Amino acid sequence: MNEAKELQELRDALAAANARVEETSRELQGLLTISANLAAQLDLQPLLQLIIAEVQVIADYGRASLYLAEGENLRVLASRSSRSEIVMPPATYSMPSSDMGPLWEAVSNRQAVIIDDMHTDTQFVPTLKASLGEERFEPAVRNVHAQLVVPLALKDSVIGMLTLTHEQPGFYTRHHAELVSAISAQAAIAIENARLFEQAQNAAATTERQRLARELHDSVSQALYGIALGARTARTLLDVDAAKVVEPLEYVLSLASAGQAEMRALLFELRPESLELEGLVVALEKQIDATAARYSIEVHGDLCPEPELSLAEKEVFYRIGQEALHNVVKHARAEVVQVRLTDDESGLRLTIMDDGVGFEVGRGFPGHMGLVSMSERAASIGAHLTIVSAPGEGTSLSLTLPR
Repeated sequence: MNEAKELQELRDALAAANARVEETSRELQGLLTISANLAAQLDLQPLLQLIIAEVQVIADYGRASLYLAEGENLRVLASRSSRSEIVMPPATYSMPSSDMGPLWEAVSNRQAVIIDDMHTDTQFVPTLKASLGEERFEPAVRNVHAQLVVPLALKDSVIGMLTLTHEQPGFYTRHHAELVSAISAQAAIAIENARLFEQAQNAAATTERQRLARELHDSVSQALYGIALGARTARTLLDVDAAKVVEPLEYVLSLASAGQAEMRALLFELRPESLELEGLVVALEKQIDATAARYSIEVHGDLCPEPELSLAEKEVFYRIGQEALHNVVKHARAEVVQVRLTDDESGLRLTIMDDGVGFEVGRGFPGHMGLVSMSERAASIGAHLTIVSAPGEGTSLSLTLPR
């Protein structure tokens, strides 16, 4: 009898151990999946929503909220009820971190806080209740008992916190805290990456706006100034010697044509959908016209019909062509430039040739012409970039996308 009982106890213990192993495996798999999902998202607001949604896979909640520290305040950037699939970003709600008293002190020290019952807790709740006031606190916790608060820690600082609430008293355990802390550690890194990505995008946008402003100043505004000057000259000559009016009028017409070409090229760049809607060939034609008009050099285009490319591939061809023409103007001192786009069985090829001063390719590129950037762009779509040049023999750049 004892042997049978011991055998049954052993079987029960083994079954319990297997159940724990299975549960641990599910949790680890869940954490890995969540980690991968967070790492793949670089847009901040969708990332915050994803964090809120993914947490429920590990720990159930009635409501989850994500706070980020902004100076001395904590701002709610995302919040979700378990009864809704929609994550609401109540961006207008913020509070001084000092109003949370011991709760924020614990979180600032990287401690997860478990409150068994918001209605009876005497350690963390009183300060919060006093800061919010009875009229705001009571409705907020009417259906809330348990709460779990986990810090969002990054390197040497705490950048915010994640809070979960549940209507069942004592619902959250130390195991919940450990699992959610593992998620919050990944979430903090993902949030920082998203912030850096957002800053980089803003910096790039600022740089692009500054470049366009310079282009407008150097081209269109100067063209308008020249047009006004030529028109005044023509008006003066009209009263003095009408036969001499032709020359300033021709000057005005040439500047107007150059200004129009430059504006078309700049407007094309300002409209992100232009490349997709109008196509690569139109984009290159506008760059050719603008370069010829603005810098008074011969730029001949020989472009095939619009090729079948993805938007990303068109973007690479356009940007490399744009950079190559810029380099010709800035460094080559060329008089004639040939731009060819061919599409045949071997692939699509963009070739830009000039009769400028050339250079020794093995010694690098004068003036930092952006070769690394162009090569990286080409590689991103599986294309090949080749440059042939020699002193006094001009330069030929070819971008080839094989079939």
